[in-house]
Order: sequence, then C-alpha cells, then structure tokens
Amino acid sequence: MKDLQDDSVRETLGRKISEALQELLSKKHLYQSINIDIDFLDQVATARHKEAQIKAATPHLGGGGPPYGSPLDGFRGGLDLFVQAAWFPSGARPLVDTGMDILHENDPKIQKYPLPTLKMTCDQCDERGPFNPIGALVNTGRQKTDQWTFLAYECQNCKGEPVRFLVRRTKTKLTLSGRDPFETIELPKFVPKQYSKNLRNALIANHAGQTLAGIFLMRVFIEQFWKSIPEVAAAVKDKARPTGDELGEAYKATLPAAFKERFPTLAETYDALSADMHSACGDVRVFEKGYDDIVEHFDARRLFKLIFVGEATDQRGVDQSDKESSSRTPNTVECTQVVGDEVETEA
Repeated sequence: MKDLQDDSVRETLGRKISEALQELLSKKHLYQSINIDIDFLDQVATARHKEAQIKAATPHLGGGGPPYGSPLDGFRGGLDLFVQAAWFPSGARPLVDTGMDILHENDPKIQKYPLPTLKMTCDQCDERGPFNPIGALVNTGRQKTDQWTFLAYECQNCKGEPVRFLVRRTKTKLTLSGRDPFETIELPKFVPKQYSKNLRNALIANHAGQTLAGIFLMRVFIEQFWKSIPEVAAAVKDKARPTGDELGEAYKATLPAAFKERFPTLAETYDALSADMHSACGDVRVFEKGYDDIVEHFDARRLFKLIFVGEATDQRGVDQSDKESSSRTPNTVECTQVVGDEVETEA
C-alpha cells in the first residue's frame, strides 16, 4: 500500500516540476526563477498521520493494536526524501550519449518528471506555437538538490535550429540561467517597427535586472521617434544640438488638443526617464510606467489615425527594417548619442 502511495506522490511531484518548468521557459525571462509548489506534501503527510492515528486507536481481537506511529513531523520528513532526491526528465533523448539516462530511468531513488511542451515565438519562422523537447542533459553537483539541466526544444512548425536552455535547480527553485538564441520580445504592432530594437533591448535589460540601462534605451527610443517626425525635424533644423525638452515640445505641438488631454504625450515620460537616468537610480517603477505610457501613446496614435509613412509596417507587424537595411525610411535615425540633455545624431 505504501509503495502505491509513494508512486502517487512521485507522479504528483513530477507533474508539479513539469508545470513549473513550462512556466519558467515559456513566460519567465533570463535569470528569473520559479519555485516548485510542494504544499501538497503537507496534505499528504496530514492524511497519513491521521490514518496512523485511526489504526492505533482501533481495538483488535485479542487486545492490543498497532503501535502509535510517528508524529506529524515524521511523516512530513519522510516525504522530503522526494524533494531531496536528484531530479531527471523522463523519456528525453540524451544530448550526450553517456548511458546514464538508462540508469536514471530505472533508478527508484530518482524523482522523474515529464518535459513539457512550450509555447513560444520562433525567431526563424516568426510563428508563435508549440515547441517540443528533443533532448536533455543533467549535471548534478555535490548535493543532489544542486543541478544544471540542459534542454533542447524544436519549433513544431518549421523544425529549424533548436532553442537551447540552461536551467539551474537549487532545492525546489528553478532558475533560467541561459538561453540560445535569446528570447524574441513581442511588441504591440502599432509601435513603430523601425525603432523597436531599442525598446526590445530596454525590456531585455530590465528583465535581466539592468533597469538603468533599460531606462536609457527607452529614452533613446523616444528620441529616435521624435526626430523621425517631419514637423519636429523642421522645428529644430536650425539647432545644431537640440535638447530633449526642445524635441518634446516640438512633438507635442503636432498632437491634437483632444489627444493631449486624454493620453500621454511622451514628453512627461521622457522627463521621468531622464530624471531617473541622471540620478542613476534604475527604478523599476519608472521603467514600467514609461513602458505603459509608450504603449498607450502609440495605441492612441492609432485611434486618432496619426500615421505617417515612417510608421508603415507590413500586415504581420514584422520589423522589415531589421531584415532589409535597404528598406529604411529616409527619416530613420541610425545612431543617437546623448550628452547631458542634448541629443547628437549620426546618420
């Protein structure tokens, strides 16, 4: 009976590990972590303890009965053996043929888990869809709970070059320690595609804990967009080194009054980003508010039909400027350097 109960615990824990791994690889970013939900072990320990109490209190023919079992902590400690064991994915082709996978599959002391299917955007076919596991390799440190797992996943649509992950396990915590190629950051289709690289890199920097660098890149994104507006370029054409404030005021003048009353103009966002950058704070709240303002602003431009040729994109929202350098619009800023609050542009 106990073996059947243990099999049930193994199966449940394996499913919990698989679910956590799926969330980590599909939704989390580089260097972010997730903890395995093992609360169910408390419930199992409580149920087993209660069952032992009932058996101990039940009279038997001839008198006597089974001795009272371990206290609740004893049952819970026994279940911790599953958590403290080495964990290995089951049914995965080894990335390196060492023969150890055969031993792992048949070792009853090892906790196994199924590799999940992931849903991601493929950087080769640009489709968002399922990725299937095609290989795994586990390296265990001196402690069984200290492991590095290398995983390879293949796009179900194009079956191109696999995406490879490095996952670090520390007890019940999983950390995404590596990914190749880097994740594809999706932006709303109404965000100008020819400048999206800086905004994507800003999000990547923030995800990796480099929020100050992300704030700088977000600020550059706004500057590049402003300078691409013909009316803004005309307003500052006589200024050798226009400041960010001058660019912002010139851009605000191009917006309808109803727009400025209801939606962010980016000038306020730029000011907040500048203040954070010059104070070297790297405040996550400033970054997140800035990104929300940018998304809201460009969504409002779409609603107000404030579209000019530089914002035109293909129907799928693919950044053609990244794929074909010859298709760049005349107003595209190639490189922006910031000196204090002044902006220098190199074509």
